[in-house]
Amino acid sequence: MIIMPREWIRMTAVWLVTLACAFALPIAAVGATGAVSSLAGELFASITGTLAPRDADGRTNVLLLGVGDSEHTAADLTDAIVVASMEPTSRSLVLFSIPRDLYLTDSTRMAPGKINGLYSIRKRAHRKEGLTATGASLLAMRDFADELEERLDIPIHGVMKMDFIGFERMIDMVGGVDVTVPKTITDDTYPVEEGELGVFAIEAGQQHLDGKTALRYARSRHSTSDFDRSARQQQILSALMAKTRPRDVMESVHLFDGILDALRGHVEWTFLPSDLWGLAGTAAGIDRDRIITMHLSTKTGGDRSEAAPGGLVYPPPPGVAGSGSVLLPVSLTDDVSDWGQIRSLASLLFSHRDLYLTRPTVTITHAPKAKIQAQRLRNELLRYGFTVAKAEKGPESLDMLSFLNVRGGSPSSARLAAQLSGVPFSWRSDVRSASGTEIRFSLGEEYRFVPFERRLFPQS
Repeated sequence: MIIMPREWIRMTAVWLVTLACAFALPIAAVGATGAVSSLAGELFASITGTLAPRDADGRTNVLLLGVGDSEHTAADLTDAIVVASMEPTSRSLVLFSIPRDLYLTDSTRMAPGKINGLYSIRKRAHRKEGLTATGASLLAMRDFADELEERLDIPIHGVMKMDFIGFERMIDMVGGVDVTVPKTITDDTYPVEEGELGVFAIEAGQQHLDGKTALRYARSRHSTSDFDRSARQQQILSALMAKTRPRDVMESVHLFDGILDALRGHVEWTFLPSDLWGLAGTAAGIDRDRIITMHLSTKTGGDRSEAAPGGLVYPPPPGVAGSGSVLLPVSLTDDVSDWGQIRSLASLLFSHRDLYLTRPTVTITHAPKAKIQAQRLRNELLRYGFTVAKAEKGPESLDMLSFLNVRGGSPSSARLAAQLSGVPFSWRSDVRSASGTEIRFSLGEEYRFVPFERRLFPQS
């Protein structure tokens, strides 16, 4: 079948909207002014067929901002913040969530405060400069992208912002979504209406969700945590992508037009019309089995406690940074504005995703005197999103020698594992476990753990 431009346009719109939808959900009592839709048919007539914007390595990075809707009181707070990175060569997508409560102490674009206020502050500033509401919004979105570019050291090629007023309609338009609820949720203080609280409850197990239930499932936070909520948003994203397959969209004008109608007036993006063709080709090529998700966590771990993926932020003592519930980055220095470890995590996720895509199984054995060092290496691997078995005491021959065995994957992945650990390695491509790549650390008594940030960026 020959794919005509209009069909590619449909694919672009739905894939971008799908990405935005799943991360425009987690707002509890926050608001936004209605955005002027960028989905009007007239926009697509000017497409020239240029490639999607890409970095030097061929990746396209999009910032997704989720806000509430005009019925909420706290206008324009971006309480869902996700960097989505598409890589055509590996047909992969990385989704990296930034917590809304992360506190910025040294931004040149706003006074010290939570990152979720940046868009709102910049939009008001641009309005005072005389810009229209739409112009101010687009520049504020770009300001947000510039802030994250500097902190994560990656280019961000465009921004999409969406509220969830049309979210229920879109879920219902595709017939609902199917998810596996990991644990029962009972939220006695869910904001069912503006200024009115009610009960939202859902049982653990396989569930089919309509639009209203999916929205509540993704937004609920009072019986769980913001980090649990981020994971549920990623569930909704995967389920929604499964219901908006390019083939389905191309073959159903009704589905496409219905989605556009549901979202008209509630989505805004900074991409040029000429970018859409290339974005369509990139997005349509993503393999749903090659999606990597990561959200930051306060489970940082220690010598006697286990870290969680993304465990690189913490709640400071009262009075350290603003007031209320805030988070600061875990730093190797005393600088509370240091995003070095978050940047290192982003670097691995975006630039070295092949190591994650092999879904490696990691084991660690250690000499008796290297137990604490082994625990520190294990926690660092957990923070960076790897699956690691418990560190175990090894044979007596480990007393003086550290080494790394990698089976499966690529030589570059093996070299990266060696760089992160500082351990000499051997690599074999002809032996693979049923579960994928095997990475086996053997740590002698001389081994000393060094944080990955210092391994990746020794000059920082």
